[in-house]
Amino acid sequence: MVSLIFPFIQVLALLGWLAAAGMGIGVVYGLYPSYKHPMTKTASVIYAAVSRFVWAVALAWVVYASKYGYGGKSSADVEQVFLVI
Repeated sequence: MVSLIFPFIQVLALLGWLAAAGMGIGVVYGLYPSYKHPMTKTASVIYAAVSRFVWAVALAWVVYASKYGYGGKSSADVEQVFLVI
């Protein structure tokens, strides 16, 4: 039974990392098209309302994954002394 659960957890961790990376990249580069064409008022309101929450969820996954051993090399970066509060 344990041998079936372990690969499943790894797949979920990979999906979590892909989702967090996608959300983070979406928030950071989501405004890029507005440099050439101004955003509509609706798009601007949606971006302002959603971007902070999405960024927080992406960072929460990094912290969670690092804490519980799914972080890989990023775990060492998050656990640096100057980052620990």
